[in-house]
Amino acid sequence: MKTIDVPVREQVSAQTQEIFDKLNKKMGRVPNLYATIGYSDNALKGILDFEDAFSHGAFTPKEREAVNLVVSQVNNCSYCLAAHSMLAGLKGFSSEEIMQIRKGLSVNTKLQVVLQLAKSIVENKGAVEPVMVGRNIFRLFYLLATKYKSDRIWLTYLYRVCSSK
Repeated sequence: MKTIDVPVREQVSAQTQEIFDKLNKKMGRVPNLYATIGYSDNALKGILDFEDAFSHGAFTPKEREAVNLVVSQVNNCSYCLAAHSMLAGLKGFSSEEIMQIRKGLSVNTKLQVVLQLAKSIVENKGAVEPVMVGRNIFRLFYLLATKYKSDRIWLTYLYRVCSSK
């Protein structure tokens, strides 16, 4: 398997170095995924702008991170699981909550609905299990997403990513 070299600050353009500095200030480090995307100024700026656009919707940062975590679990991505487990901890989830979220479970009713729906969408390659629709889970999620444009865009993105597998 071919590996991709993760660049250090000195190996990227001045524009990317500025972005790295902002990431370092915000996160305490530059995650390898961002560093690798940083080979392209425009790609790194684009992904960060994309993420920022989704941070202004109906879902709290904790809820968004929980969705990232359950999606990472379903996709069985070790790198994503490690990153999102760490981020979930920083957002205030306990180790026990993180393990439950990875299974799509939560004691919080709203979060439980969102996790189950996200898990179903990923497991079914963009489709929703009929039982989910029958329980009005999709309706709840749709109402939340249509009320807040950024979450509707996020849901559309999640659908496209999942259906491309």
